[in-house]
Amino acid sequence: MGNLSKITGAGLGTTTMAVLPAAVDAGTIFENETVTPNNTFPGQSINAGDTFFGANNGGTDPIDFLHYTGLPAGGTFDFTVQRDACCPPPPNTVLLDAALYSNGTTTINPPAPIDLAQGETKHLLGQIPGSGQLTLGLKMLSSTDFEGYSVALAVTPPSRVTQPATIALLLAGLTGLQLLRRRKPR
Repeated sequence: MGNLSKITGAGLGTTTMAVLPAAVDAGTIFENETVTPNNTFPGQSINAGDTFFGANNGGTDPIDFLHYTGLPAGGTFDFTVQRDACCPPPPNTVLLDAALYSNGTTTINPPAPIDLAQGETKHLLGQIPGSGQLTLGLKMLSSTDFEGYSVALAVTPPSRVTQPATIALLLAGLTGLQLLRRRKPR
């Protein structure tokens, strides 16, 4: 029984470690169009958890695309969009439009206009598609003004029974069978 316990523990521990996702440190990214252009679809690749600081100019840079890959299909997402700097001064009448895009011009969901005062935050919520990819577009709806913004993506994986839990149940059953076998007289 001692050997079975050691083998079971080693197997369960190894399997659990193999299934745990690798930790990815969230980063801060500042837009730099000369290094990584993001004004054409699908845009700049970015990781969930990163905070992206960008700016739009209605005349020369009216839209920015941020492309996320490797997301858990069926999970949920929460894009947090904050307007950091804006022109003209209050009262703000310039709209910053945030939406999910399936190509350079078509939004997946109806556009969610975000008319934010400086420092105000709003959320764009939804479910991650089977592809595990999302492209967020931030579009200036004015031809002359400037908008500074920050964006972060939080992801919640779908809830389901994990492999370690399934393996633990299987091993508990096998251990129980081993105990019953030892109790029977020979």
